[in-house]
Amino acid sequence: MRRRLLPLLLVALAACASDSNDARPDEPVDAEAGTSGQQVDDGAAPTGGDRPLPDEPELATDLSDRPGRLLVYEFENEERPLSVYSPNGETIAALPVTAGTAAWLPSWSPSGEWVVWAESPDNQTWVAARARPGSDDRDEVVLPGRPDHLAFAPSEDVVYLLTPAPGGFGLFSADFASPGEPREIDLGVPYFSDVGPTGDLLTHAGAETRVVTPDGTGSVLDDSGAGYQTPLWLADGHTVVYSRRLGIEEGSMNELVLHDLSNDEVRSLAHYRRFVFFALDPGSERLAVAVFGRPPAARFQTQEVRAVGPTATGTDELPQADTAELSTGLWLVPLDGSDPEQLSEESSGAPSWDPTGEWIVARSTVGGTGEWRAHADDGRVRSSPAHTIGERGVSVYYLQFWDQYSRTQTIWAPDGSAYAYPALSGSGAAHIWIHDLATGESLALAPGSMAFWAPDPPR
Repeated sequence: MRRRLLPLLLVALAACASDSNDARPDEPVDAEAGTSGQQVDDGAAPTGGDRPLPDEPELATDLSDRPGRLLVYEFENEERPLSVYSPNGETIAALPVTAGTAAWLPSWSPSGEWVVWAESPDNQTWVAARARPGSDDRDEVVLPGRPDHLAFAPSEDVVYLLTPAPGGFGLFSADFASPGEPREIDLGVPYFSDVGPTGDLLTHAGAETRVVTPDGTGSVLDDSGAGYQTPLWLADGHTVVYSRRLGIEEGSMNELVLHDLSNDEVRSLAHYRRFVFFALDPGSERLAVAVFGRPPAARFQTQEVRAVGPTATGTDELPQADTAELSTGLWLVPLDGSDPEQLSEESSGAPSWDPTGEWIVARSTVGGTGEWRAHADDGRVRSSPAHTIGERGVSVYYLQFWDQYSRTQTIWAPDGSAYAYPALSGSGAAHIWIHDLATGESLALAPGSMAFWAPDPPR
């Protein structure tokens, strides 16, 4: 994922930084709030973002009543890079990663029973491994190369992976229950995918959005080439959300659409001219849409890609529906066709819903530092302290896309009371921090570069 997404991520982070410098309000500092951040009054401008994290954080020990488990990846730890923690900082288990190797792309399974990761013990051959936290036993399957993405199928015996291949990125499936050569399903560049409730994949490959079955057959939904957006499945298994381009000229409008595959009905949700990240709420009723950057120069041109299913007829010019245009900022877009609501004018990325559907967290980047802001649709705002991820922070390669790539890479606690995020302390050490929405405090959990809460209940 690092090699493929680096150019886009640099553009995204730079856009967030340049746009936010103009829109960012002056933020007062409450001397009594200390260095851990603070709660924000309902409807007030966020405060606490200018407060740095402490140089040497004291690890939290008073969060034992919070539910769930956290998968923590410590980039610099060669002996124990991957561990599961309780929310009070107690180590529950270390995962059986081969000694001296890095754990690449760690992720929970949808049920929270398994953790999967990739590693290369001999620095040549790549394998995917899965294990239950607390067990030294693990299953392995040899991969065709270094993966750029791993995601469980609903069965949890199968993982889908993307890896560089001649002509683009190959989508493969690997079966832990029946180890053998992974099966190639599809090929494209760029390539983004979301695994549906029934195991079918919704993909953006080259200029096409399409449905691909596990055996490699499928159908093309759109061939307008709307940039880098990843399409998403709804929970019903037959409705999808994706972005399409309405024209081929520079500055052409893009459109977010809701497509019911059961009757082929397509409905426009909103329009935009820039780049977007979007995330679906737990009830499949609303999208959180972060709009940032400058309008793309022209329609994405791609090399020839391998087709699946029937070829789309398509058209160079699609009619524009009478729906709202989304400007820079964070938006709430209902799927029932009602008007979008702008929650923030700041350029943001990586929107993520809490499990209750009450809060949306998005990250803003300003001059190399960033802060997380939680927004509710009634105007409430919460802000964690300003922080730096750092060049070695592999989390950057997840955070811009986590909801698109893996629904089990969530930063939210199961009850929606807090979120976890990676940041460098003042001394430059990487830690995982837990931000409590009720108290406004950010407390250090453990050393680490990434952390994902286990699905509970399964998602």
